[in-house]
Amino acid sequence: MIYLYVLGLLVLVLASIFDFRSREVPDTLSYSFIACVIALRILFSLKFGFSFLVEGFAGMLVLAAFSLILFYSGQWGGGDVKLLIGIGGLLGLKLSLFNPIIVFLACVAVAGAVYGIAFIVVLALTHLADFKRNFSHHLKKRIFLFMFSLALSVVSIFALLQTEDPLMISASVILAVLPVLLAIFIVSKSLESICFRKTVSVDELTEGDWLTKPIEVEGFKFKAKKEGLYKKDIEKLKGLKRKGLLESVEIRTGMPFVPVFLFAFILFLLVEFSGVLVLLC
Repeated sequence: MIYLYVLGLLVLVLASIFDFRSREVPDTLSYSFIACVIALRILFSLKFGFSFLVEGFAGMLVLAAFSLILFYSGQWGGGDVKLLIGIGGLLGLKLSLFNPIIVFLACVAVAGAVYGIAFIVVLALTHLADFKRNFSHHLKKRIFLFMFSLALSVVSIFALLQTEDPLMISASVILAVLPVLLAIFIVSKSLESICFRKTVSVDELTEGDWLTKPIEVEGFKFKAKKEGLYKKDIEKLKGLKRKGLLESVEIRTGMPFVPVFLFAFILFLLVEFSGVLVLLC
């Protein structure tokens, strides 16, 4: 497993650097990561048995389903999905009481909360007046959802204090931080129009970019998709530019999220190598 962990750590460090610099993780890195994970799983299955390979594919399927839900809801980009599929294969879905994928997702929830708070607090303080106005608007739209998540959080904290089951502990941690994650989302939406939008040339568009609004040019209508632009969409927009009908578009950038996976993975490794996971098993 140590080889898989080293591979995951190196890939997440590189992906985080790319995400900070260009808000994009190269497909070459993501697909190579998935291929290497599968290759190592096949190799180690010769020693540990066929179940080692099955656990890897099961982990990939579980995290693929989880990440695709967030992708099609417009919360994550394609690079996030591919990396999480690789991590799913790396960790594997063990048929035992302890499930490393659930623990990793709990680490993502914790790391995401800390990272997100630090990131958006700096931006909010920098644009305080505009932020206050936008935050009030977005909170009113989601107040019932926020109150529901707060109630779930309170219940999960009580459950956390009364259980020793590792799965219940992990699930309770995830539910406990839901209000924080939702608050981060609301704050991010409040900052979006202030900090997370920019106008780029059509030639600069890359797969996964999110348009902020539909495009209508001389009878041509192009809808802004939650899952972002596909390559065929970009080609259509470039066709409009060649005709002299469209020069630039406004896209949503958002917060670089890959570093959350890196911090969560480091937290996961610290928990495992501290011996806590052995005790939980």
